[in-house]
Amino acid sequence: ISALQLTHPKLYVVTWNVATAEPPDDVNSLLQLSSPKKPDLYVIG
Repeated sequence: ISALQLTHPKLYVVTWNVATAEPPDDVNSLLQLSSPKKPDLYVIG
């Protein structure tokens, strides 16, 4: 990891708040895991 990446980390923040619904079993789409630009850190709440 370069110093530039450490000073400008890419975050992906997602929440799941739809009443009592459970998140999907396959979270690939929720976290956009197929995207070519991956974040350095995922924040899930």
